[in-house]
Amino acid sequence: MPLTEEQWLLVSDLFPVPDPGLKSGAGRPPLDRRFILDGILWKLANRQPWRNVPACFGSHQACYLYYHQWLLSGLLRSIVITLFHDAQDRGGFDLDAAIKSHKVHIEKVANRFQVYVLPSLASSWQFQVVLLYYQYLAAKCEHELPGSSPSPDPLERIIDRVYD
Repeated sequence: MPLTEEQWLLVSDLFPVPDPGLKSGAGRPPLDRRFILDGILWKLANRQPWRNVPACFGSHQACYLYYHQWLLSGLLRSIVITLFHDAQDRGGFDLDAAIKSHKVHIEKVANRFQVYVLPSLASSWQFQVVLLYYQYLAAKCEHELPGSSPSPDPLERIIDRVYD
C-alpha cells in the first residue's frame, strides 16, 4: 500500500534538498523518491527479496541502491520513525491494543514468524507502517531461536527499538 498524501507530506521534508549548483541535463533524470520509498517500504513490510519489488515502484535495483544510501545516512530510520509516530498520533494506532484485540496475530511457522492482519486493518492507511513494526518484532523473535541466521533482518538495521 503506497504512502498517502498526508504521509508523504510528513516525510518529504526529511529528504535533503538537491544541490542547485549541480549541472542539470547531464545523466539520467532523478528518480521519484516517493515511488522508491514506497518500494522500499513494500519490501520491508512484506519481507520479500529485492527482486520481488513490484515494477510500479521502479526497478528493484534502484530501490536497493536508495535503501542502502538512506540506511547509511540515517534518513530511512527517520522516515520510519516519523511514519510510525503519525500512525500513533493521527491514526490512533496502538501496537499493544492491536495484539490484545486480535487485529494482529503473530504465529510461528517452521522457525519463521508470520504476521497476520485482519482485513479491516489491512485496508487502512496505517497498514504498511504498522506492518513494518510487526515484521521487525517477528524478525527479532526469529533471531532468538536456536540455529537462527546470524545476519540481521533489514528492519533491525533501521529500528533500534519498537518505541523510540
